[in-house]
Amino acid sequence: AGLLSGVDYVFSFSLTNPDAGQSPAQPSLSGISKCGLYDSHFVPEVMESPAASVLGVARGSLPLSIVVPKFDQMLILQSNPLTASTNVLTMTLMSNCDLPA
Repeated sequence: AGLLSGVDYVFSFSLTNPDAGQSPAQPSLSGISKCGLYDSHFVPEVMESPAASVLGVARGSLPLSIVVPKFDQMLILQSNPLTASTNVLTMTLMSNCDLPA
């Protein structure tokens, strides 16, 4: 029967992201509809990609926007430099994305 006008059709597929970071892609859609006597050619059009945060990455929803997880901030300080004294080391880490527990 084909695709009906005014109906949303949702397609999804899985892939493995590359090991390196990359800027988002700008996907487009084109195609040919075979309808017997009247074939229709669809002119390539850029698809919309709403930008939203995903896993703590700003604009992480953009297609194929790949971020290498890393610590943007790594600090270590001590509370006491004197001999024979109790010393507390305090470390502060800040990542560029959400990291699973």
